[in-house]
Amino acid sequence: MLFFMEESWKSHFSAGLFLEEASPMLKKIFLCCCLLMTFLSAPLASAAPEITYDHQEFDPDTLTYRLSGHVAVKTGNRTITADRAEVSLLTNEVRAWGNISLVDGDITFRGTSTIVRHSDHSAEVEGPVIFEEGDADIRAQQGRFDWETKLATFTGDAVYVNHKTGDRVEKDTLTYNVKTKKIVQ
Repeated sequence: MLFFMEESWKSHFSAGLFLEEASPMLKKIFLCCCLLMTFLSAPLASAAPEITYDHQEFDPDTLTYRLSGHVAVKTGNRTITADRAEVSLLTNEVRAWGNISLVDGDITFRGTSTIVRHSDHSAEVEGPVIFEEGDADIRAQQGRFDWETKLATFTGDAVYVNHKTGDRVEKDTLTYNVKTKKIVQ
């Protein structure tokens, strides 16, 4: 057990001294062990994204992947595709640019850039933005979707069209409820 260690061993593991004095290889091993322990915990393991790409860089200081070329990030039943993306393992955020698409079931959210935050279950998309869900089609300059409340808010010349009923609403800002499939007044 740890409390039976000799004093010389304890001193190497105290107050960050270990990382300051460790060789670069030992630092990499320590970082890998920390990452492994993080992802072995049940809550985080289920939230770990599945990532595909053509090119990857990893920044060990910020625990951020920088990805390019046919990027796809899948977390649970949500998939984000883009030309480029950054995935932060610390904040559990995905930032993406270029031909982005967020798909969750029958919801598709497209635009030019996005930030998806797992912590508050939201996605912000810059546009022009196209949101499609069932018979609804919404176009605007920006959009934000909250997976918990199921509300999508659009700003900047927002236009809602229901292709089944023919309903059309044009506003600078509008909110759509995915559960009720209606504009919130």
